[in-house]
Amino acid sequence: MTPPRFAARPEVFDYLLDAARRLLAEREARYPAMIEAGKLAVADATRKLELARCLVAQWRWAADPARATLGEWREPGHFNAWAHELAAEIADAATRARALADRDPTPLRREVADMYEALAWWQQPVSPGRARIVAHADFTAGVRDPGARRLIPVLHATPQNAAGAPPRPVATCPECRSPVTPGKLFCSTEHRTAWNNRQTVRGRVLTSLAIVMRVTRNGTRGDRATGKQATHEFNTLVSRWIDEDARAGRQPWPEYQARRYRLGFDPL
Repeated sequence: MTPPRFAARPEVFDYLLDAARRLLAEREARYPAMIEAGKLAVADATRKLELARCLVAQWRWAADPARATLGEWREPGHFNAWAHELAAEIADAATRARALADRDPTPLRREVADMYEALAWWQQPVSPGRARIVAHADFTAGVRDPGARRLIPVLHATPQNAAGAPPRPVATCPECRSPVTPGKLFCSTEHRTAWNNRQTVRGRVLTSLAIVMRVTRNGTRGDRATGKQATHEFNTLVSRWIDEDARAGRQPWPEYQARRYRLGFDPL
């Protein structure tokens, strides 16, 4: 079976931990209204929330470079849930997320569907009561010597880990946070255009405000009233757009600018 996007390398475990947290947060936000509307039984909601918390606990452990081995298995499992229950739960969530993304293919919904499908792939059992992610993360716990990585069974061979070299940080697309080809900034023309168009629209508003801020030293020199108003509007808009980008799952601006510098983009 070909691993889905985001499942190809263990370097993206932090992203998958975020995906598990997102699933839990979505349920915590949606379930009260669904229960009140009679669309979800209290017992079902309680169990689904418990499973989502177990999934987060599992991925928090798996994504921790300093994780310890799990030790002897006991019922119902190391993370207080049966392996088959977690596998079925995330598989159902992935199916629903993909159906939603197909109906309304926004970048965020496509990314969420990709993430949940990766979680489902890692959650598949490789032995009775033991998911792929648990087997992999438990076997590799405590391995710190890069040379020893060649001894690790590779569940998903890549040029980096198949050669026994330590994994490299994954460069991701600013728009959708998916891995990109080395030397590239975006994963596709579509996402580059979307990012640049948004940046152009915002820049038209911020340019004059930024210049006024600089000339008036944030409203402390010259036309102070205009400088103070421009400073307030600039800071308000920047804060609003930072929050908007975070909700949409876009790359933080310091990370984006650092990558531009590393790739040789110089605005001067």
